[in-house]
Amino acid sequence: MAKKVELILGKSRKPLYARRFQVVVKPSQPYLLEATLTDDEGSPLSGKTIDFYESRDMSTWTKIYSGTTDASGKTSVTIAKSVAGDYYYKARFEGDETYDASESNIEKVTVREEAVAAPAIPLFAIILVCLFLLLLFSREEEA
Repeated sequence: MAKKVELILGKSRKPLYARRFQVVVKPSQPYLLEATLTDDEGSPLSGKTIDFYESRDMSTWTKIYSGTTDASGKTSVTIAKSVAGDYYYKARFEGDETYDASESNIEKVTVREEAVAAPAIPLFAIILVCLFLLLLFSREEEA
């Protein structure tokens, strides 16, 4: 199942909004970039072209996809990267005769192998240590 990265656009006179969260995927695991375009009142704009851009350094951007918004104002593209690292994405609406241009916030996707977790101390080991300490202190009180 693809993880979802949401890029939200609005008219340029209105502050842009994007959910802030970290997306981490394994190499070649697909993830979905989804952009939503709305007007100042929050109504979806359909039939509008949204361009998706990708960067590795947040200064050089490459257009990777253009999509047309549906009745919900959404368009999306599924991406999968085989090379580990950080990838940055943004979506842009160039504007038209009715609506100003708009650009989403930048969202980051990290591609990496699963981190190796430090081995957890088994619960029974903690219980044994507690019992040992309890016995030790109870013997000291008896003496």
